[in-house]
Amino acid sequence: MNENLKNLLEKSKSNDFTVANNALSDLGLLVERHTQNRYSEKDYLLLLDNNEELYNLKLTDSDVDVIVSFFFDQILNGTDHGVTLAWCLGKCYHLDIFEGMKKLLTVYDDDDDVTLQLLYSINALFGLDTIKPKLLKIKNRKDLPNTKSYLDELEANGFFGSVLN
Repeated sequence: MNENLKNLLEKSKSNDFTVANNALSDLGLLVERHTQNRYSEKDYLLLLDNNEELYNLKLTDSDVDVIVSFFFDQILNGTDHGVTLAWCLGKCYHLDIFEGMKKLLTVYDDDDDVTLQLLYSINALFGLDTIKPKLLKIKNRKDLPNTKSYLDELEANGFFGSVLN
């Protein structure tokens, strides 16, 4: 494994919230870049804070497997970075993580912010219609106001079609 990648994994476990969050975000961007084959897109240089070493890093499928396992390990073992990790998982295009994402909705069913980000990520990767029964339960919860508001807004705009009906 590349030294820069090892350093990012270590930084993502830092006690300094900002350092860890930035490292996790970089890992998510690197996974997205790999799974979407976006190695020619210059925007990633800016997204990676003009870090040319990270920008020039090309992950292997094995690296991605390690990183995705790390994301799940971190989010399942309790973390202050649940929202960021849910966002990172939303960058895992074309990977078989659907069942894990559904499990996270149950694990974080009392955390409005993480639930909302998980829904954004699931929508980006698989579409919300893939979790129709779960959406119905989530939509009726009053203790998840931001998530409920998101689902209400999408329903009002016809985004779901018949998903919530």
